Amino acid sequence: MMVNAVAFTSLTTEWTKALVHRSRPVMYTSRAAGVMGDRDNRRSFPSAHTATAFAVATSYAVMAHRQHLPHATRNEILLFTGAAGVGALRVAAGRHFVTDVLGGAVLGAAVGWVTAKVFPTGP
Repeated sequence: MMVNAVAFTSLTTEWTKALVHRSRPVMYTSRAAGVMGDRDNRRSFPSAHTATAFAVATSYAVMAHRQHLPHATRNEILLFTGAAGVGALRVAAGRHFVTDVLGGAVLGAAVGWVTAKVFPTGP
C-alpha cells in the first residue's frame, strides 16, 4: 500500500506542477539570471518531497488504526514529525516557499488517505 501512496503522490504532484508552473524562490533573487535555463526552477508548487512524506505518514496512520497495530501512536508522531521536518528543510534550503510545502502536505495527506481507503490491507 505504501508503494501505491508514493506512486500516486508522485503522479499527482507532477501533474499539479505542470499545471501551476510556479517559480522557485531562487527565481526572485539576484541569481535568477544564472538559473533561468533550468526547467525545474519553474516547478515549485507543490513540494513533492513533502507530499511524499505526508502520504506515507497518512497511509500508515490509516492502516495502523485499522489493524490496531502496537505503538501506532508513537510511530505516527514520528512519521508526521519527520514529514514536517522534510517540509521545513525544503523551505530552509530555499527550494520552496512555505505555501509550496503546505500544498504538498495537504496533497500528500489526501492521496495517502485515499490510497489507504481504496487499497486496504490486512484484517
